[in-house]
Amino acid sequence: MGVRTLLIGCGLIARAKHLPAIRALGKRIALTALCDANLEAARTLARPFGGARTFGDATTALREVRPELVILCTPPQTHRALGVQALETGADLFLEKPMALTSPDCEAILAAARRSGKRICVAFSQTFTPAVRQAEAAVRAGAIGELTGLQIFLSTPADYMTNRKDHWVHRLPGGVFSETGPHILHLALRFLGEIRETAVQTAKRQDHPWSLADDFRITLTCARGLASANLIYTTSHWAARLELLGTEGRLLVDLETGVCLKLTRPDLRPATVWKSGTAEGIGQILGLLRSAGRTLFGKRENSHGLILKGFLDAIEQGTPLPVPPEEGLAVTRAMEQIGRQLRRAG
Repeated sequence: MGVRTLLIGCGLIARAKHLPAIRALGKRIALTALCDANLEAARTLARPFGGARTFGDATTALREVRPELVILCTPPQTHRALGVQALETGADLFLEKPMALTSPDCEAILAAARRSGKRICVAFSQTFTPAVRQAEAAVRAGAIGELTGLQIFLSTPADYMTNRKDHWVHRLPGGVFSETGPHILHLALRFLGEIRETAVQTAKRQDHPWSLADDFRITLTCARGLASANLIYTTSHWAARLELLGTEGRLLVDLETGVCLKLTRPDLRPATVWKSGTAEGIGQILGLLRSAGRTLFGKRENSHGLILKGFLDAIEQGTPLPVPPEEGLAVTRAMEQIGRQLRRAG
């Protein structure tokens, strides 16, 4: 029998990411119950899981199911209350990013974990994509020399969030940045260490009264270097790239195709420039073919599944947590800094 599990929150992220992760883990997890304020949403997601019970109220679900593991997929403003309640019931807690909206909320969740002796893991899924893990291994191996900094570029179509007046993200302190910003901050934290300072510039390209800003330039001063991010939420296309800069080369990671390339151009002689440009083009093609092959043959890894597997290993075998909750707190603190700067700018 697998770990007795309660899933709270049955929206898009649960359906698209967490349920496939649970299925992939097979008998290690027993999805015993699903809970959502919209009971019909819980019932819809529960159907493929046979005997899974459904609830419209988390308190009732926690009392009756007594889960060993709670997977929390609700909006971040609910994480403190539901997370503390889950931990105090005796469950380990796997929760969506961000850990919470404020550092006091994160600290309350951490305090509940200490009291109960239970563990917490935050699902920063971008950090666990195969391409990012490949880049982490390359950096550790010294493939690009000493890591000196990173850049992130993100393009999100306007119709995905910005143009949608009733999208839940507009009710969060950072607006659209609150949805993808935690991923950016966690990548910087993992590669460059403690985030010590933040600086933000914004623009507003769409004249929506419900939107705080939709174009962001962010600089992070970290313990081991600088990180910069260009985040645009008003385009008609998707793009997500991470570039890691080292003393002897760079790594280019396409977060959507899953391609990670090592690039170097030691001088500007025409032959060197041509050779490096050709290597980049061929590398992109080969990387895309490998990524397509993994997808076609069902071998593409679910990053949520990798984190959840690591969390189960930590619970059952005492291995290190894939994402310690202190990292969740650090990201929320950086989000608070950025939020204050956004409000001053607005």
